[in-house]
Amino acid sequence: MPSSARSSSGAGTQGPRPLEKADSFDVSATNTFSAEDLQLRGSRGMEGSSGVVLSDLKKEKLLGKGASGRVYLMRHSADRTRYFALKELTNALADSAARHMALNEVRIASRHCQQTDHLVALIDAYYHDGKICLLQEYCDGGSLEDAFASAQLIGGGGSTLPLGPIVLQVLNGLGYMHREMKQVHRDLKPANVLLTSQGVVKLSDFGISKQLDSTQAVAMTQVGTTAYMAPERLKGDEYSFSSDVWAVGVIVLEALIGAHPFAEHKSFMSLFKAITSGTLPEAPGTTPKAARDLAAACLQLDATDRPSVSALLESDWLRPIGSQDSRQPVFQWLVKEAAAATKAKARAMAAKAIATSAEEAEGAEGGGETLA
Repeated sequence: MPSSARSSSGAGTQGPRPLEKADSFDVSATNTFSAEDLQLRGSRGMEGSSGVVLSDLKKEKLLGKGASGRVYLMRHSADRTRYFALKELTNALADSAARHMALNEVRIASRHCQQTDHLVALIDAYYHDGKICLLQEYCDGGSLEDAFASAQLIGGGGSTLPLGPIVLQVLNGLGYMHREMKQVHRDLKPANVLLTSQGVVKLSDFGISKQLDSTQAVAMTQVGTTAYMAPERLKGDEYSFSSDVWAVGVIVLEALIGAHPFAEHKSFMSLFKAITSGTLPEAPGTTPKAARDLAAACLQLDATDRPSVSALLESDWLRPIGSQDSRQPVFQWLVKEAAAATKAKARAMAAKAIATSAEEAEGAEGGGETLA
């Protein structure tokens, strides 16, 4: 006899459209989680999916954690060269919003992420120990947030990040979401932009993405990270795909100035005033005009004045980059940063060894003293 949890809103009514909020789900005696068009067969995953069994994976380390759960680096026990990222969503059963986000991400990733290189691919999804678990490709180059820190852009100085090739790839992923999926990302930020060691840039975290009926449709819900929200979203007004374009502008400006454009605004009201009034710091004078122009175009207060993703890809800054392999500069930067990190670690270890040796020598010298 299956155990179940259902909301009264789901009874006797037509099921919701794909990607809309669904409050109805079942958990069977065989540990199968079912919700509308999805079925997670315990540790066996989705029907007709990867064939990777959850018990065949071993946790290597914690990659990150948040309010909804944790992400682990996993290695396949039989093929030890295969690595994955496993997102464990701990409160997806108890919290309907968290459950919707998890299932939304499964639907989006399983339907679309194999069609483009610039969305993080979902490998499989499981229901295990009361948690919904998403098995995703492991992006071994870290996040754009990590890259900002590694390049010492946040705080100024450091090596030059290949910003143009990165932004181009971000826009390629975003363009696919807007054009093919009719999907607004709604939480575009450096932490949700991931890199692979091959130099591929991918968008992640589709849980709060919103599907619109057409390219002219609008949405009204206010979810996401406020520091990257467009003015119309902060004000609770209708918004559409151009709200993601605003977030691109914030990310570009953050990279150019070496800090988040609104970092000085600590309270929500101060942040709200700065964003909705268009109070933005200027990019450094050494910034190429084409890059400054793109950021300024993205950060127009009026959403209708912002260019589309396709127009941005044809901008003076990105059009020349688009005719080349945009992965190669990112790959080269990652290799250089990895080498620099290795050297820095070696120098730190050597300095620690020298300091320890000096302390031991001082201690030995002091030990030879006697009292008169």
